[in-house]
Amino acid sequence: MRLLFVGWGVVFWIFCNTAQSQIFSFPYVEHFDTVTVPYLPQDWTASGFASDSGATKSGSICILTKGNFATKQIATPILSFSNRFPDKLIFFERRSSTALAYRLEVRASVDGINFATLLASFDTATSGTSYVQRVVSLRGFGLENQSNMKIRWQLLGDSTNNTGTLRIGDSLCL
Repeated sequence: MRLLFVGWGVVFWIFCNTAQSQIFSFPYVEHFDTVTVPYLPQDWTASGFASDSGATKSGSICILTKGNFATKQIATPILSFSNRFPDKLIFFERRSSTALAYRLEVRASVDGINFATLLASFDTATSGTSYVQRVVSLRGFGLENQSNMKIRWQLLGDSTNNTGTLRIGDSLCL
């Protein structure tokens, strides 16, 4: 099922293959270039995010959200790390000049529902004109051997700014 989203310019690289809506093979990469704007790939879920064709990192599609007046989020399909030790998540983000102070969290869920594990928080970006690489360690969070794991990017809704744009592109889970 594909969902409509309004928002983010994101591209997420995770190296895996999907089987029955679950990622088993790593690394897994998702560029979002196979979707039609504003939809997301199958089994990705979001609130406040959409695919977009403007200002992409590579390819033709990114994920985008505008404004941080409300909490917005986008999550991967289920990732199976059974008999695996996840190492890191790499993604690129770009913010408009009015979004440089947005607070972005990267969270993990080991049951596919509750995103209680905070992996990283990014409170600022230094450039409003180019993508910045973010590397998030997945070690030391108890994610190894988890068969129902998801990763979620969450833009915190802590201001009334409705003009800033946040894009995420080219993400990878190793």
